[in-house]
Amino acid sequence: MIKKSLPPNVMPQKVMFKTTGAVPEEMTEKVPGVVFLGPGRFSAAVASCMVGVPVAVWGRSQESFRHDFSADNPQAVQTTDLTWALQQFPYWILGCPVQSVRGVLASIDLSSIPAPAWVLSLGKGIEVGTGLRVRQIIAEFFPEARTGVLAGPNLAAEVLAGHPCGMVVASECKKMAAQVKELLQKRPLLDLQESAFPDEVEWYGALKNVMAFGFGLLMQSKLDPLSFDNPEFCNAKPDNPRAGDPGSYNQAPHHFGPSENAKALFMTKAFGEMRGFMQQILQKPLDEQTSLGYGGLGDFILTCYAASSRNRQAGQQFPKPLQELCEGQYTLQALRGSRLGEGLTGILNHLVQVCFKAYDPRYLTKSS
Repeated sequence: MIKKSLPPNVMPQKVMFKTTGAVPEEMTEKVPGVVFLGPGRFSAAVASCMVGVPVAVWGRSQESFRHDFSADNPQAVQTTDLTWALQQFPYWILGCPVQSVRGVLASIDLSSIPAPAWVLSLGKGIEVGTGLRVRQIIAEFFPEARTGVLAGPNLAAEVLAGHPCGMVVASECKKMAAQVKELLQKRPLLDLQESAFPDEVEWYGALKNVMAFGFGLLMQSKLDPLSFDNPEFCNAKPDNPRAGDPGSYNQAPHHFGPSENAKALFMTKAFGEMRGFMQQILQKPLDEQTSLGYGGLGDFILTCYAASSRNRQAGQQFPKPLQELCEGQYTLQALRGSRLGEGLTGILNHLVQVCFKAYDPRYLTKSS
């Protein structure tokens, strides 16, 4: 249970209630509670699913808590004291932005806390400068810790509102996956899947944000050199290869969005490109159940098609910056600045170039 002596910067705790439900046979130990590192919206959504589970939530400041975790989980305690939070439980859920993960882990006082039993990542992106996924960053600091990923086609606001949702717990450790599922499975209208391929779920999470950003570009109604108004988008052939230069295209604009045909075309091509890129990076065939499950196709569809998707919104108003975090743009930057971006083709290459050109002073001057 959470310690009774709370530091001054901990928010008031509401009425507590007991955990109910049987523990699966494959679990050899009960998880007494978890620590959330990062008070973001998805952290709040996941915490709301942990009915009756003691939760300690760390944030950098009181202002970073935009959601009252105890409103959905009466056993949630919020604090800005990182060491105190990590002293409560050795089960960590990492919900901070991907680009902040390294800084948070580096700030942990290892002399005052036990090593984590496992660390579950909620982050969907690639670290700029290193090209590393979240689990790879965790391994640099805690090489012995079991790690996993939680993903799925979920909008945090709808999860908090109690709407139906699906999630996948991906870990190479069956015991960890079983424990995470036990923490979540008491939530009504939640369908849980399990995957033994966390690398694939991490990559799908990062790339679906990139493609949702591209979907937002497609939704821009005006013709613009940063949208998909170019023949390469649909592999168009020259209108008349015998006229003019070989391979020349008709100079009429090729405007593909936002028609329903274009949306379907984009999403089909984008998902295929994601799979091809992942197979090249991971150097192995992809697991079909993972690809077609909640963390693969499901999350990709929602992130592209939901009007409230931040990555899609960022694409729709690009190059004007989005006021909220857009992991997809950071991942594009990470792809361009690392070996992962070598030999990129198709939509992924186009999006990397789009972001590069958008901040080119020559383009900004021309478009102003």
